[in-house]
Amino acid sequence: MRRLSFWVLATAMSVLVLAIMLVPVQMVVVSHQGTPWLAFHAGEGSTFQVRWTHSVEKEPWEETFRVEGRSLYVISTRFKTFGAGVPAQAGDHTTLEDGWVVMRGLHRRVDPLYIQAAPREHYLFQQAGDTWSLDVSGRDAVIHIQTVNAPPGHYLAALLRPLWSLESS
Repeated sequence: MRRLSFWVLATAMSVLVLAIMLVPVQMVVVSHQGTPWLAFHAGEGSTFQVRWTHSVEKEPWEETFRVEGRSLYVISTRFKTFGAGVPAQAGDHTTLEDGWVVMRGLHRRVDPLYIQAAPREHYLFQQAGDTWSLDVSGRDAVIHIQTVNAPPGHYLAALLRPLWSLESS
């Protein structure tokens, strides 16, 4: 009887795991050359940031993105100095906070988002308080970020990578 109970439980658990891995869910997927690098569950309103060092100003820059429906929108940006390629004003309001110029109220659809991530600019992806480097190849790389509605099993390696590749802060 015990042996039968074990097999019933094992079968039920296997079916549950398969169902979880095969039922489509919405995710944000970060890819390089068509290979998923990072993936995260992305419910309505989920946010993440991309940070880097501006190539000309040599100052930190950060943009915040939000999932709305099945798309990504840039909703705010913050940076240390005005200079080359920096808008004088964007969004609903621009403020100065702790030495950062902060532009909020942006609502620009950017899905898919392509980033030319150069290692010297230290591109980082931040989500839920964790940070991952976007230096996926050791040289300049085009990073692709998009929302997808797919079974988690398709992105298993990218879903697991965040568990072992956190940046030390």
